[in-house]
Amino acid sequence: MDTAARSAPAGPGQAVRRLEGAVALVTGGCSSVGRAVCRRLAAEGALVRVADATEQPPGRPGAPWPYGIGLSADLSDPVAVERAVLEVVAADGRIDVLVNCPGIMAGDRLWDVTPGQWARALETSLTGVFHVCRAVLPHMASRRRGSVVNVASETALTGRPGHASGCAVSAAILGLSRAAALDGAPSGVRVNCVCPAVTGAAPEAVASAVAWLVSPESLFVTGVALPVGTTSIAHRGVG
Repeated sequence: MDTAARSAPAGPGQAVRRLEGAVALVTGGCSSVGRAVCRRLAAEGALVRVADATEQPPGRPGAPWPYGIGLSADLSDPVAVERAVLEVVAADGRIDVLVNCPGIMAGDRLWDVTPGQWARALETSLTGVFHVCRAVLPHMASRRRGSVVNVASETALTGRPGHASGCAVSAAILGLSRAAALDGAPSGVRVNCVCPAVTGAAPEAVASAVAWLVSPESLFVTGVALPVGTTSIAHRGVG
């Protein structure tokens, strides 16, 4: 089992707690999707540590807040990321679940995207996911268990007009997730990707997909791209 031990079936009126006792690190936890993910993982029994690159979670650093414990970390800085990961491991002994919720910048038409905008899109979204995965996965591999979900968008699968940098970042996050799934499989580490619709995907729906992917119920699922709240893939197909 790659996260927490299976809990007993919930009784009438009780919430299912598939992650009882698991330690979860959620990056981008102050975004709408990140907050929904934190709420859902906490409701399922996980101890949630929250890191956000642009906004400090409510309260002082390290203090409890409604859905986890806040950490301050610049996710574009590999040293800061490593420090935050070591802080969680030192405090909690391990990281069972990692969820990266980067803000995906829509961008513009390819020829309207400036080099500065392109660099910021890569640094704030893709590079942060890389740094966090690179810091966390060795800890999971050493314990031969762990589950990672990276949140991209449907544009990773379909493309979208006027979203040049967003499409590129989302596709790169998906590619990184699939490569990490192959690297982590021999050590019992699963890595998956959730691809919400650009419009119309409720944060709670994304959180539900994430919770299932990191739970023991998806123990044999790795390397997948799970669309959420979109029919564009069915309409356009994927090549």
